[in-house]
Amino acid sequence: MKILSFPWKKKAQKTSVAQALRKFLPREQLKHLVEHCPDRREVIGFVAETLGMEEDVLLESLSEETGVPTASRISPMDLEALPADLTLEQFRRTGSIAITQKGFLSGIVCVDPAVASRLLPKAIASNVYLGKWSSIKSALEESERLNREKGEAVAQAEQERMEQAALKVLELIVEQVSQFNVEEARIVFSDEGARYRFVTSDHRDASGEIHPGVQETLCHLLDEQRAPKGLKLQINCIASSKLYELSWGESLKVVLPTEDSSEKIDSNTLPISSKKKLVNDTIENESPLHLVQDEPAVVLVVDDNEVFRCVLERFFERQGMRTLHASNGQEALELLEQESPDVVVCDVHMPSMNGHEFIKAFRKLESFTGTPLIMLTSDDDVETELSTVEAGADAFLQKNEDPRKLCAYVSRFLKREQKAA
Repeated sequence: MKILSFPWKKKAQKTSVAQALRKFLPREQLKHLVEHCPDRREVIGFVAETLGMEEDVLLESLSEETGVPTASRISPMDLEALPADLTLEQFRRTGSIAITQKGFLSGIVCVDPAVASRLLPKAIASNVYLGKWSSIKSALEESERLNREKGEAVAQAEQERMEQAALKVLELIVEQVSQFNVEEARIVFSDEGARYRFVTSDHRDASGEIHPGVQETLCHLLDEQRAPKGLKLQINCIASSKLYELSWGESLKVVLPTEDSSEKIDSNTLPISSKKKLVNDTIENESPLHLVQDEPAVVLVVDDNEVFRCVLERFFERQGMRTLHASNGQEALELLEQESPDVVVCDVHMPSMNGHEFIKAFRKLESFTGTPLIMLTSDDDVETELSTVEAGADAFLQKNEDPRKLCAYVSRFLKREQKAA
């Protein structure tokens, strides 16, 4: 089953609920009821009560008049599946709720399509259903609660991830400093960042850089004197958020570097791994302590359809990837002057510079001759596919295909690049 096809096709204008209600009440009486209804989103229920009939019965009658089917059930929506320009408040204000499936916006339930269409033109153009405001309201509240809980869980997971990264940094510091037969060091925080410093066994000052992304979490752990499990590490706070002394092994006292040492070791002469050894008083494969974790893969999405582009960006980000975006080929080329994506996903039909023109210009860039490029299109003809592949694309997919297929291609290309590296 195809979940979504972009861009959405426009459907014929349907009769509004307000117009359909005129069949059940005289125009003046209906106008009077609407004006005195405390909440316009509850008009159907208000009219049903006046007519002495069940709201569900009236809703079914309105469905026949408007040509809009009623929703068999109304479920909470996935807020992360919404395009960036749609908010929960917009749905609440228009008496509507999105239908989301597998991370995609596939339809909408509302009290009146004519009202919702003024604020939600993109969503209203897809599958539309009628529903009671009381049910929609409950589903919106549940959507907000689930989103809040999900956000809290994500924040907690991120905090735990950063704490593990900070503990790993402490392990690396101990590992690296120990290579110089030293069991003591200090960590200094300043406006320029954080560094670890120690004195080697031959009385030389040494220092290394700590990754900026983990500094804040590391500072909190040091304040709490939390050490990695299995590592006997003593942490002394000399000045909170500024200076900490570390000792391990048999050391009882930290030896601090002096400012007038005759010889110093720059951060670039410190090893990143215990596998690197001293050779003639220097370090093989010199590198500072700057690696906390693997950087996420970067995917550049080039498409002039903002809604479709946002959907792809959210999908890739859920897979742990970082995304960049451009609305046409020329904008993408300008972005490539500053960024180096691992994979490029590009549409064929775009203004200013289309996909075929972009491929030719992209393949001329020396830095990206081997970068995988996947082309997407709504076209369904062999000629387009052949011309795209001949231009230099590594893969060709239809926009209405299951997005997991696109993700599988991206993952395969990333693995290929890792092996090549």
